[in-house]
Amino acid sequence: MNRYIKPCVALFLGFTLLLSTGCSTMFRYESPEEQQQQQQQTGSGTSQKDTIDLEKLKSDDLVYSNTLRNSAGSVLATYTGRVPAFLAPSGYATAFQRINEHFQVQHNAFQEDCQAYFNRVKQFYGEDWDTVTVSAPVFNTYVSYELFKSPEHYLSLEFQYSTCLNGKETVTYRLGEVLLLDTGWVLQAGELFGSQLDEAKSRIVEGVKNWGLKKGVLTEGVATTFTAETLLKNFALTETKLVLYLDSYVMSTSDSNSYVVKLNLADYADLITDIEVPEGADDGDDDADKPLVPDQDLLPQLPGANGNNPT
Repeated sequence: MNRYIKPCVALFLGFTLLLSTGCSTMFRYESPEEQQQQQQQTGSGTSQKDTIDLEKLKSDDLVYSNTLRNSAGSVLATYTGRVPAFLAPSGYATAFQRINEHFQVQHNAFQEDCQAYFNRVKQFYGEDWDTVTVSAPVFNTYVSYELFKSPEHYLSLEFQYSTCLNGKETVTYRLGEVLLLDTGWVLQAGELFGSQLDEAKSRIVEGVKNWGLKKGVLTEGVATTFTAETLLKNFALTETKLVLYLDSYVMSTSDSNSYVVKLNLADYADLITDIEVPEGADDGDDDADKPLVPDQDLLPQLPGANGNNPT
């Protein structure tokens, strides 16, 4: 499920202003100053956009589900993957069509990933996989998602990919994604920060260094090798956090862990033109998960899983 959509020029959406021209004595003439004041009071105008409640727009999830059952009647493995789907609010039909098409592509990829997973299960049981008897399947893969409460104009979510590969334990890794509600395109860091990208990169590198020192992941005085590009390869947004999903060995050449790093969005909000962080808001969670490093023998091509972006 690579990011197959290229960003494009944003569509201009807005409300048409109906102006009184004094043609009838029933309508009082309003000066431009009065119209501007009224727009500010009512919250209308071409610079304002409707607040989109994604939870209310959610339709039924797109769900793929499959079961590996052998000739002995035993269920050896299960696979379930789900992605969101949305109804389109008035004025946003094109954008939400793109958003739904994007998740449809991800949904379609579950079938190929499931087949790769089932093949691994067969290899685990060996030549007798079709006749072995098991009381309950220990091999299960589940792909789910969480919609973040994100800043206006953004759809931000986190995918959780939970799987058992050894017949004993389930491991999970996470990946984030952001889409623009105005256009439906996947958001890249360069678009998020625009002309302030270089300044944002510098601050984010420093922010991750400070986070690593605070958490004991990095050691004071030891040079770091990560770049802003590796830090911003995969990210998400909440109302208060810039969430970075880091691959193994990004923090240190001796650290094979992957990390989900949450930085305070307020530290970077001045570099983003259309984000206002609620004053004093903080979700209180700056700890890091240690997600599984994606297993390249399985597809899963969730956003950023293999780091490849289309040209």
